[in-house]
Amino acid sequence: MHVFLIALSIISAIADADLYESNGDYYFSIRESDSTAIENAILNYTLAANEDINIIYKLADAIDYKIVSVNSELNIKPFIDSLEGLYENDMPLSLAYTLMLLWGRYGESCGITAAIRYNIPNKIRNHALYIYENEKNYHDYAALLALGRLHYMTPNIPFLLTWPSLDKSLYFLEMFMDSAADTTPAIEYISDTKEKLEH
Repeated sequence: MHVFLIALSIISAIADADLYESNGDYYFSIRESDSTAIENAILNYTLAANEDINIIYKLADAIDYKIVSVNSELNIKPFIDSLEGLYENDMPLSLAYTLMLLWGRYGESCGITAAIRYNIPNKIRNHALYIYENEKNYHDYAALLALGRLHYMTPNIPFLLTWPSLDKSLYFLEMFMDSAADTTPAIEYISDTKEKLEH
């Protein structure tokens, strides 16, 4: 009887997670026409996640949409920290991409000085290099774009941050331009990098 009840509770939890994910998908699909939909999508994905990488990826997309499109000041650091603790080794690329994106958003919200103090550029770089080294073309070569922009945005500080380089920024962005299907985001970035290199 005890085993039967445990089995029922597991089945119920799975069913609930599926329902929450389905609800999250629905609300995310109508986010453009309903101003409250993105909140409901985030809530349902949060309830469904439970360390499921695919749902975490959807949750991160919903959070990113809210930050960018709704201009919301979400405190996403606790969420990012919880994701960082999920894997010590062999992190799924979808999670590495999610973390690269969310650390970037968090860094933008902090400003460059605070971002450096919180070690955010190194976190973004580590996840981007992980993607680059494991599957360069993941998410239409997103790691190349991220690395290119990161090298441009991050100041080179002796003894603290020695890896940022405008030459590397140009290298990664040009590689992105040669490889990606949608190169639109890199056009402005390359222009910024070249202008900085000339001065």
